[in-house]
Amino acid sequence: MTTVALGMVLRVVSGQGTAFAFVVVASVFLGLTLLGWRGVARFIRVRAVSRRG
Repeated sequence: MTTVALGMVLRVVSGQGTAFAFVVVASVFLGLTLLGWRGVARFIRVRAVSRRG
């Protein structure tokens, strides 16, 4: 959330503006790239442990 907020503040300060759709897309993208990889890694780890089992 902080990353999106800071990014939007920087866009406003630089004069580029922020449309609602852009904020949504940026939030989803950052959520997937900053947090999504952890979910994928956890899924792979749990799957590997269950196969050993």
